[in-house]
Amino acid sequence: MKTYEFLATVTHDGRLIIPAAYASEIPAGGSVRVIILVGEEDGSPDGRDELNGSASLEEVVNEIKSSGQNPANIQPASGLLAEHLTNSPEIPDPSFDITTWNREWDEIEAEMKVMEIAEQKSETDFEVQ
Repeated sequence: MKTYEFLATVTHDGRLIIPAAYASEIPAGGSVRVIILVGEEDGSPDGRDELNGSASLEEVVNEIKSSGQNPANIQPASGLLAEHLTNSPEIPDPSFDITTWNREWDEIEAEMKVMEIAEQKSETDFEVQ
């Protein structure tokens, strides 16, 4: 059994975000042992994750801004968008099922609506107290 120690973020719905470097080491369906230590501070004062040295969000954004554009990713505009979409040179994924996709998207939207209502209720409850 390998052991990793790192800081994780808890999302608004209670899930833990495991840094990609560690998540890739865990096989799908793999068994893990989790020990959670909750600190009073929200990270280190300079915004760096002390255990794995990852940059803060602000540092990542600044690095992206200063990196410049990759000319290989720039494609000049040509013609009408609707025409390009209608006559796309890409072959559609034969395993893509629009009915399943729409059903799953409806489930996601319903989940988001429930979370939004719960958040609004908690904000209202907080204001009332």
